[in-house]
Amino acid sequence: MRNRTLLSLLLPSLLMGVACQNARTSASVGAAPQAVIHAPQVQFTPSVWETAGSEIVPTLKLTTPAHSETVTYRFEYEGDGAVELPDPITLPAGETQLTVKSPFRTQRVDQTAQGVVRMIWSHPEAGEKLAGQWNVVQRPSILREMRVSRADNLIDVQTWDATYAITIEMNEVEEWVDQAIATHRDVFFEASAGAGDRSPKIRVLADVDPADYTTFPKEIVPNGTYKAYIVCVKRPKLPQRKRPFLHVKTRSGGDEMERYLKLPF
Repeated sequence: MRNRTLLSLLLPSLLMGVACQNARTSASVGAAPQAVIHAPQVQFTPSVWETAGSEIVPTLKLTTPAHSETVTYRFEYEGDGAVELPDPITLPAGETQLTVKSPFRTQRVDQTAQGVVRMIWSHPEAGEKLAGQWNVVQRPSILREMRVSRADNLIDVQTWDATYAITIEMNEVEEWVDQAIATHRDVFFEASAGAGDRSPKIRVLADVDPADYTTFPKEIVPNGTYKAYIVCVKRPKLPQRKRPFLHVKTRSGGDEMERYLKLPF
């Protein structure tokens, strides 16, 4: 009788202990840590694309760790003008190298327009999220004027027979467009000399600062944004059958300018 009484007193406590243990076990299972899915961040280089009708393959840098699943990156464009977009990028599990296999393309426009390319990341569990974006400025022209002047006293006259100072003026950046253009404009300049079967030797000094040359022709320095170059030419040692010439050419975002200059020898 005494044993049955003791058991009846202990049974509620035992049942409560089992219930608490089950509760703790259930809580532990429910609170099991889950893998954290980090939304990726992608950087574009160049940071902004200025185009007058051209194509480009930007460099993409993924700044987050690799995923354990295959993910997809696609592009979409929003804004004025139109941009032809490349195909989506499928990134296998464990990889971080993003490569655009076909270029972005634009056509020439009648007036300046700005838009944004968005890069959308698609994950099998997390869905779609914005991974990065890239400003695009489309304009009718980028280069405004090429100015050329003889400047033989800029460089050693004992070495070179003719020297030209050249400035390339560019259209100003509007206040309402991405101001990064002002410091990241890609301007390509090249010079070549021809004289039929024998060509003069040339040297090109690119992106010079006219302030570094006390005799740089001031009349060819624009008031606005520009690039400056110096081209030195040395006559061939052997006589030429044709009069030699200098061909200078510059381009930026699909916009081009060129000049043919008769050499004085």
